[in-house]
Amino acid sequence: MLAGRRAIVTGASRGIGLAISKGLAELGASITLLARDSDAMYDNVKNLARQEYQEHKFVTYNLLDLAHGKEPENHSFLLEALNESSILVNCAGTTTNTLLARAPERSIIDTIDTNLVAPIILSKLAIKPFTKIGKLQKQKPVIVNVSSVLSFTGLSSPGTTVYAALKAGLLGFTKSLANELRGSIRVNSVLPALVKETDMGKKAPAGNSFPVIQMKDAVDNAIELVTDEVTVS
Repeated sequence: MLAGRRAIVTGASRGIGLAISKGLAELGASITLLARDSDAMYDNVKNLARQEYQEHKFVTYNLLDLAHGKEPENHSFLLEALNESSILVNCAGTTTNTLLARAPERSIIDTIDTNLVAPIILSKLAIKPFTKIGKLQKQKPVIVNVSSVLSFTGLSSPGTTVYAALKAGLLGFTKSLANELRGSIRVNSVLPALVKETDMGKKAPAGNSFPVIQMKDAVDNAIELVTDEVTVS
């Protein structure tokens, strides 16, 4: 289904990002894993489904440097990957994991930069190469942003105030960019509840009222948005 296409997935060293990478690889895409943990990605890239035509690789990359206006180490490798790709999944995310009154300002800023600024800049960098490659492929290029059910509901759990605000911002960005790029690049957002197998899911306090889903549900939703010709409105 995705043979001949390359996907870049951020936050791909573990959790949802890694699971989405595996799912896309099983459908035939070549994957570029993007994260800071090179050791984890070295192992991960070897475990992706692989046919003769698939070439998986990883780029060790610090999204905070990108968000801070610096040129991260290995930036040229990211640009090279973008020129080869027609799928971008912005999955990297973090949370302060503490009540707002107790959260260090530096932690808040880093959370903003990772969850919102970095996906915006990566999407910007993808527009020109995706538009170019889209003219050569039958399927439109696609950007999928991993937001959260927190972005549009009143649900919350302790320590998610900043996270919820940023995921709402990411959803708004997704909708606006989808309209801006309509006709050339599809832009969608997946809105998972708390995923049981992720770091956040494991840290959720007992008795938490926040809805919990399985990893497979989140991954299936993301892959559906990659493969189906649908766009948010």
